[in-house]
Order: sequence, then C-alpha cells, then structure tokens
Amino acid sequence: MRSTLLEMLTYARPMGSRAELKFRRRYLLNLPGAQLDTYGNIHVSVGESRVLWSCHTDTVHSRQGRQRVEVSGTIAHLPIVGHHSSCLGADDTTGVYLMREMILAGVWGYYVFHYGEERGGIGSKALAQGQGAWLGRTFDAAIALDRQDTGDVITHQFGGRCCSDAFAWSLGEAISAVDSGLTYTPAHGVYTDTAEYAELIPECTNLSVGYAGQHTRHEIVDLRHVDRLLGVLCDLDTSRLLIQRDPRLSDPDEDRRVLAWEDQWGSQWDTYDEEDDEPLGEPVGADRERQQATIDLLQRLARDQFNARQRRN
Repeated sequence: MRSTLLEMLTYARPMGSRAELKFRRRYLLNLPGAQLDTYGNIHVSVGESRVLWSCHTDTVHSRQGRQRVEVSGTIAHLPIVGHHSSCLGADDTTGVYLMREMILAGVWGYYVFHYGEERGGIGSKALAQGQGAWLGRTFDAAIALDRQDTGDVITHQFGGRCCSDAFAWSLGEAISAVDSGLTYTPAHGVYTDTAEYAELIPECTNLSVGYAGQHTRHEIVDLRHVDRLLGVLCDLDTSRLLIQRDPRLSDPDEDRRVLAWEDQWGSQWDTYDEEDDEPLGEPVGADRERQQATIDLLQRLARDQFNARQRRN
C-alpha cells in the first residue's frame, strides 16, 4: 500500500489542472459508489455513520505534471538535487491516500474529497452554503486528515473554536486504544475544509497525518507514521467520541477568525499564482543542507521512538 502513496505523490496538481483531473480519475472516481457533486467535491458513503471524513485533492504546486519522489529510510521527499518542483504535495495527498484506503477496507464513514481547499476552501464553502441543512442533521463530527506533524487534534481553526476539548481528548484516547505508541492531543490550527462546517456540525477537527514543511520544497512525509495511522483509522471505535459542542452557540473567539486568517496567511494567499509555469530549480547550498538535516532529524526521532518502545516491551 505504501507504493500507492508514493505513486500518488508524483502528481503535481494545482486546483483545476489536467494533472488533478487525471489524479481524480485514476484514484477516486473509480471508487465504489463515488459521486461528484456540482461543487467539484467527490463523495463516497460506506455503511452508516455520523462521521464525515475530509481531505482535499489539490496541491500548491506552481506548475502541474509529474515529479520524482525519493525515500530516505521512512521519509518521502523530493530529490535533494535535480528537481524543479515547488513542493512535495503530501498536503494533502497523505489525507487522500488514507481516506481511499479506508474506503477500500470497508471502514464505515462518509468521505468527502474536497475541491479547491488550497484556494480558499472552494468546494467545502459551496457545500456548506448549498447543503448546510443536510450536513447539520446528518453528521455529529467532521474529521479532516490534513494536519502537519504527528500528534495534533485541532480544536480551533480560522481563529475560532471548531470542536470541544472533550471531543479532541476522546479522539486522542480512541487512537491510543488502537496503537498505544501514538499520542494525539488538542492543538490550535489554521484552516482546512472542516472549518467551513463549524457552524453546522458539532465537532469539526483536523488530524495530524505525518507530513511537515508543507507548501515548500523541503516538504516531507513520514511513511511509517502514515502506515500506523492507517491501521488505527481502520480499527477506530468512533462510538468512543464525545459530542459536546453546540454549533449554534456563539464562541468568544469567533470575532477573531478573519483577523487571524489574514495575519497568518493573507499575504501568502495574495501572491500565489496557479498560472506560474516557471520551475523553481533545484535546491542548492543552504536549501539542500536544510532538507537533508530535516530528513536526518525525522529518521533519528523514528529510531528513538522505536528504541523506547523496545525498552518498554
């Protein structure tokens, strides 16, 4: 299964590009029961569940096409030299991969592969506006697989609360119940598609999936963590999740949502140009050393975690 993720990572796919269309056709539109809505999102329903799983199919690559991906130990990354990509695209190819494998494994849930998250949540925003009543009465929780690092359960997005602390802790405990070596705790995030559902669905969050350095040439993903997380998600007992937040009630952080978004991401958003077709060139000098140092660090952390588990056993 790991080979599937590595192959998926070779697609550089800005929103609406031919590469994104080919990617969707190859990996998603042929899934059992897959349906494309009028907003560009792909839906798959497996069994009966009040949990919506979320990811997005676009990346922030500055040009579309295919790219080379290399693996050092358990870390996937762009080639240290000789590449022209602006990012790896593990954000959010990792989430797409995890949800696809969950569907193929028959894990009950409602899965939405969103369109245009990297351009402001185009698909999720349209779905919330057009189908808000349906979302509100159908789901208790919306869990995105689109967070950096390896241990976050996001309680705040866009400057405001999106899920209760009780839900976040219960999700972390449910994960540890399957794999005691994984520790997930509440944290604050920035934005992903589930933020658009925070006024409709009680508990909306974003879960770390193992990538780092997103939106840069130094982006990486820890394949070992992805493997472990997939095993957890396939056995996760969602009945353990505590649903406590009322999305109809105002939150004291609500007024700061737009301000926080603009402060943290506004300038980058304004300068992004999906039509930019100029390659960035290979990383050299300090860039190359920084990427290699990041890879070495993650490999060392993985070894330390393995040795710690061996000592406990």
